[in-house]
Amino acid sequence: MQWSNTFIAATAVWLPEPTDINEAVERGAYEAHQRDSTCYRSVTDAGRVPPPDMAVRAARSALRRSTTPADRVALLLHASMHRQGSAGWTPAAYVKEHALGGTAPAVDVGQASNGGLAALELGAANLATQSEDAGVLITTADNFGPPGALDRYLSDDVVLADGATAALLHPRHGFAQLLASHTVGRTELEGAYRPSGELVLVEEGDFIDITARKMSFVAAFGRDRMLSIIANGAVESTEVVCRETGTAVEDFDHVVVPHLGEEYVEWDFLQPLKIPVERTTWPWGRTIAHLGPGDPMAGLNHLAESGALQPGQKMLLLSMGAGFHWTSAALEIVAAPGWDR
Repeated sequence: MQWSNTFIAATAVWLPEPTDINEAVERGAYEAHQRDSTCYRSVTDAGRVPPPDMAVRAARSALRRSTTPADRVALLLHASMHRQGSAGWTPAAYVKEHALGGTAPAVDVGQASNGGLAALELGAANLATQSEDAGVLITTADNFGPPGALDRYLSDDVVLADGATAALLHPRHGFAQLLASHTVGRTELEGAYRPSGELVLVEEGDFIDITARKMSFVAAFGRDRMLSIIANGAVESTEVVCRETGTAVEDFDHVVVPHLGEEYVEWDFLQPLKIPVERTTWPWGRTIAHLGPGDPMAGLNHLAESGALQPGQKMLLLSMGAGFHWTSAALEIVAAPGWDR
C-alpha cells in the first residue's frame, strides 16, 4: 500500500535500565548456549511497572516532541502481546485517558510481535479520513516479568524485554514520511503457539511453554516446510514495498529489525533479504532484547535520538509476529529530528 500525506511527527520510548544477560545465565534462568547463539548482551526489566503506565509515559513524550495538541489526536492505537493488567479491562482506553484525555476513540491491537507495524498501517489508513491537522497516536507496551503466562527467558530462545514506545502520525509534518507498507499473512502457521488438539477456554496453570508447543507443531507440520514459509515472509512483504517505492533493498540506508536474537534475525531477515547486519539496528537491539510489538518504533526512535538520520535517507522497518504475519514499511527522512532525548 502506498501512502500519501502520512508523516511520523515524533517517536519516544520508555525503557528501564538494561540488565546484563550474564546475570540470568549465572542464576540458571537462561542457558549459556542460548546466550551464545542469540548474542543478547542485556535485557530491560521493568520490575512491577504496569505496561499501560509505561505507554502513558512514552505517549506523553511523543506528544511533547510532536508539538501536536492532545485535543488534535483523533485516535489512539495500543499494541501489546502479554497481560496488561486485570482481565476484562481495556488498556488502550487507560493509556488514552491518562496521556490525552478528550473524546477520541482508543483501540487495542493484537497480532503479537507484529502489532506495532499493524497499528502503523491501521493508523495511516485512519489518518486519511481525518482533518488536515489531526494526528493518530500509536503506543506499544509489555512487561514480561512474573506473574504471567510467558517466561522472559523461556520463549523459544528469544529473550522478552519490558518497555514502551510511542509514535505520533500527522498528515502534514514530521521528520519521516511513510511511503509504503505491506503485510503478508501465512495463517497456516497459527498453530505453532497453540496447544495441539481441541481449543480450550481455560488452560490449567499460568506458564505457557512456547518452545514445547512449537516443537509439537513442527513435528506435525514439517520442519522444512515451516522454515521455507518463514524465510519467504519478509521477502514477500519487502518486495511489494520495494516495488511501490522504486527502491532496491540495498538502497535503504537503515534497516530496523526485530530483536529476536542473532540466529533468528539472520535466518528470518538478513539472509533472505541479503542485508548486512551493519546496516541494521541489531547491534543496538541486542542490548535491549525483544520488546514484542515495540521493536520497530524503538529502533526508529534509537536512530532518531542517536543523530543517525539525515534528510533524503530511506529506511526499512521489518517485523513479524506469531499467527504468522510479516510487515515491511518504507520511510523517507524529510528532516532531522529536532528534539532531544
